[in-house]
Amino acid sequence: MVECQGPMPDRLILFERWMSTTKWMLERTARFPKRFRHSLTNHVENTTLEILEGVTTAAYSKHRTAALSKVNDGLNRLRVLARLCHELRLWSDGQYEEAARRMDEAGRILGGWMKTNAK
Repeated sequence: MVECQGPMPDRLILFERWMSTTKWMLERTARFPKRFRHSLTNHVENTTLEILEGVTTAAYSKHRTAALSKVNDGLNRLRVLARLCHELRLWSDGQYEEAARRMDEAGRILGGWMKTNAK
């Protein structure tokens, strides 16, 4: 039996979905007012990119528990930042709803991946 060197297809689902979410987030933060560029914009963008990096690391690692935990932490931090964006009216209700939907979906996939990895 040959051991698979690359990520499994189910892991690629999270990668593909988060790539789409990363693009979506970056497109939204690019429209934030200048007064938020060096604070909230950077935090949202950096956290979104950290999650993408963590997903990539976990997909190609044999020991992925730490990477998955870091992704989960980043996702939780991003949820708080998204709420702040909405409360500051940087995102409309619809944009906040879309962000929440995307993060919820990623969280569900991540949770399944973490359970599978724990076995």
